[in-house]
Amino acid sequence: MNIFLKTLKWFFFSGIVVSLVTGIAIGSYLWHLSQGLPENIDIELDKRNDVLPTVLFDRDGKQIGELFLQRRVVIPYESFPPHLIQALLASEDSRYFSHFGIDPIRMLKAAIVNFEAGDFVQGASTLTQQTARLFLLTQEKKLVRKIREILLSLKMESKFDKQQIITLYLNKVFFGNAEGVEASTQGYFGKHTEELTLSESALLVGLLPAPSRYNPNKNPELAIQRRNQVLFRMAEERFISHEEMIEAQAEPLNLSRMSDSTSDATAHYVEHVRRYLIEKYGYDTLYTGGLKVHLAMDLDYQLYAQEALR
Repeated sequence: MNIFLKTLKWFFFSGIVVSLVTGIAIGSYLWHLSQGLPENIDIELDKRNDVLPTVLFDRDGKQIGELFLQRRVVIPYESFPPHLIQALLASEDSRYFSHFGIDPIRMLKAAIVNFEAGDFVQGASTLTQQTARLFLLTQEKKLVRKIREILLSLKMESKFDKQQIITLYLNKVFFGNAEGVEASTQGYFGKHTEELTLSESALLVGLLPAPSRYNPNKNPELAIQRRNQVLFRMAEERFISHEEMIEAQAEPLNLSRMSDSTSDATAHYVEHVRRYLIEKYGYDTLYTGGLKVHLAMDLDYQLYAQEALR
């Protein structure tokens, strides 16, 4: 009996020691990973808004192009129309406002789906994790990067409110033609984010999983299919009615005329203007000074001429 009690006591205290050592080792490792996380994320993003592109207009005031080093325009949360946020939540993270940066329920569901499929077919990253991923520009192994992504997500949730995290995400994520929703909206639709329709919001959000594959200029049919999937998810989450979904799904793309054809038609003219502006104002002013240049070109006539030469 004494031998049994001694053995049991030995296992008990050994278990405590092993648990403590393991806990300390894991804690030290996580602390080590947390030391390299980005700091002052909000300040870093805001500084980039000081870099403004030069915007070119034709004789009638139509925008024909931009000259920039990095195309991004930072806008506040208030500029996002409600249906843009709803499309984002429905497509990427429907439980966003109820979790703390990671979603254990979603992770469990994804694990079950992937196990049954025998392959990785469903992810479990929350919107916060996706935002954190945008700031983790590392070449680390996948597991290490994932742990750092989770740590940064928890850090962001403690530092920012939910609206601020969405603002960071939408101002930084790549939509296929530009970084940030404002520059992307101007490129695809020739308008500002706050002017987006329901259908246009769904189209933009639909680009996020694969911006190149769903690019509406290159693959319009795939872009429409993906947009309609987002609208269906919005209806499922009861952000919109069935009638609103049907109406939005029936809309054409309505892309801006500032498309590839416009770029082709104005390329030589714009290049001549670019060289002139560099000579007159300097390289830095051209690409970061936010110049607004009105040209003698008539975009409509230029497009007609381009079409006639085809």
